[in-house]
Amino acid sequence: MLFKTYGFTPKHVTAHIDNYKVHTNASTKEGAANLQILSTADLILFNGGDQSRHARTWLKDDGSPNSLFAVVFQRASNGSVLLAGTSAGTMIMGNP
Repeated sequence: MLFKTYGFTPKHVTAHIDNYKVHTNASTKEGAANLQILSTADLILFNGGDQSRHARTWLKDDGSPNSLFAVVFQRASNGSVLLAGTSAGTMIMGNP
């Protein structure tokens, strides 16, 4: 894998549009595992695709960040993690 060639240890966050209610909830086993990954990552890469799927996965119904995305936002704001993305994954980092 290309990432490993450059010294990265890739981890996959399992939250997506089909399971976000469980996998972004920090009180579930899956959500806690995802929170651990996001809390310790040096780099978070958002994939491309459909921006609305990213929004559904990372935001609550009222548009505020869910518990996982709140950690990503806080870490990015204080410079403790790098964010990257491709296509829609890049666009979700912007301010509409």
